[in-house]
Amino acid sequence: MDNARFNPVLVTSFTTVVKYVLPLVSALVITGCDPCAGVSCSTTPHVALTGTIVNPTTGAGASGVNVALRVTDAGGHSAETSTTTDASGVWQATVDVETSGNANAAVSVSSANASYTATLPVKASTKRGDAIAVGLWTDIPYIQQLLSVVVKDQPLVDAVVHFEQKSGPRVLLAQTDSRTNGAGIFELRFAAQTLGSVVGVLTITHPSLASPIVLPDLAIGLDYHFKIAAPNGTIFR
Repeated sequence: MDNARFNPVLVTSFTTVVKYVLPLVSALVITGCDPCAGVSCSTTPHVALTGTIVNPTTGAGASGVNVALRVTDAGGHSAETSTTTDASGVWQATVDVETSGNANAAVSVSSANASYTATLPVKASTKRGDAIAVGLWTDIPYIQQLLSVVVKDQPLVDAVVHFEQKSGPRVLLAQTDSRTNGAGIFELRFAAQTLGSVVGVLTITHPSLASPIVLPDLAIGLDYHFKIAAPNGTIFR
């Protein structure tokens, strides 16, 4: 039983069907008021974030999720607030700070079974109505991992795949068994209480193999960004 070679490169030959196709936004600045409207645009330095918390598998909005925002400005002053998502999973939180310009934000998301904290650079604005849209985040740390298997330069079709966790966050839901499709691609899924990497032994068996392919310490990183899964690695033998 020998170990395989893993190459974390993008594979583009796989098509997957998803229930929802939603726009992905990492950080988009929403411009505030227009001085031509006859109102004052100037206000105290502040950071306003908005986004949507969704179910990681369906993309449906998750209501009642707690979102806590803590911002530290360039002068070291910190301010915090919290809110909950509405019926569509939408949230917005604003804090006033002392210094405009570069700042750091920590956003803690807490649902019924999980919690995580995301950190991101932001800018404190003095323009009324300015906000930063962070896009679609999940209500639980999650990963849909797609990997391909190539043996002697050919995709390994209909191979049996099994993953056994050794360490990492506490997993709440998992798909640890799979089979490769016609392109040699298989799927694993994990949802956990916190962010981190699920580490374990990946074993691939097939009648054409003299011995199983084994990756003894495969690390699968959990994420909170809602996105369409795509193959992101290849296992070679």
